[in-house]
Amino acid sequence: MRKIKLLLGRILYLFATHLPSSFFWVNIGQKQIRAFCGKLILTQCGKCVNIEKGAVFSSSVELGDYSGIGIRAQIGGKTIIGKHVMMGPDVSIFVRNHVFSRIDI
Repeated sequence: MRKIKLLLGRILYLFATHLPSSFFWVNIGQKQIRAFCGKLILTQCGKCVNIEKGAVFSSSVELGDYSGIGIRAQIGGKTIIGKHVMMGPDVSIFVRNHVFSRIDI
C-alpha cells in the first residue's frame, strides 16, 4: 500500500511542482495540492505544511506541523524537519556520508 501511495504522490507532484508559489496573487489551491502530495510521499507529514514550487525531496523526509520547504529546495536522504520550521528558497540539505557523532565541532 505504501508503494502505491508513493507512486500516486510522485505522479501528482510532477504536476503540482509547476503550480505557482503558495503566496502568488492567484490562488488555485496550490498550497493544499502540494501538501496533499507531501502526505502521500513523505514518511511523516504534519498538519498545515507548506511545500513550495520546485522543491525536490526524498520520500524518507519527515516534516513536522506548521513547517515548510522553500522554493526550489533540495532535501536528500533521511532528514527530520521539526515543528514550526520555515525554510527559505534554494536551501540544499544533503545527508549522504554525513557523520554527526561529534556535535561539539
